[in-house]
Amino acid sequence: MGAEEAATSIIGPNIWGYYDVEKYTQDIEKAKALLAEAGYPNGFKAKIWVNDNPVRRDTAVILQDQLKQIGIDLVIETVEWGAFLDGTARGDHEMYLLGWGTVTRDPDYGMFELVSSSTMGAAGNRSFYSNPEVDKLLEAGKTELDPEKRKDIYKQIQEIIRRDIPMYMIVYPLQNVVTKKDVKNFKLDAAQAHKLYGVSIEE
Repeated sequence: MGAEEAATSIIGPNIWGYYDVEKYTQDIEKAKALLAEAGYPNGFKAKIWVNDNPVRRDTAVILQDQLKQIGIDLVIETVEWGAFLDGTARGDHEMYLLGWGTVTRDPDYGMFELVSSSTMGAAGNRSFYSNPEVDKLLEAGKTELDPEKRKDIYKQIQEIIRRDIPMYMIVYPLQNVVTKKDVKNFKLDAAQAHKLYGVSIEE
């Protein structure tokens, strides 16, 4: 418990410009109805790729059990890391589990590579998502100098991504840090890196 929190947006709450978009709740009957509406009244069979990361394998098992409740037969396939990256870059996958970290508090880093039409495949957009409106907003976000206008641009992107669901964000992992009482000014960066600048030890 406490190792993560449920995710909603494509970027996490520690990133500037984060917007708390609509939260989805589990509704088995509605999911079945949507499947039937899409032409799959009896569900379907699908394959999900994971690498040998134990957390992703465990997550896939949970997804497998949950999707079974609406008639989706999910087969889990563990793929060697190099083959996983090559295959998802080519689009050989049906579904896959992967994470995305950020080394900056700027929302462009957490969005552009994942959803821009210009980054399909190995450049980051392994969902092969393409939306001209999102592309236009991403470019506007790179050049807008007014912080409030820029924040609104990224709010719009987050709302569109949540509506289109090119990928489903499951959790924001949390990292716990323990320090001694005499350690002062230690802060965990948004990228969960340990930075020691400004840290001091009181005698």
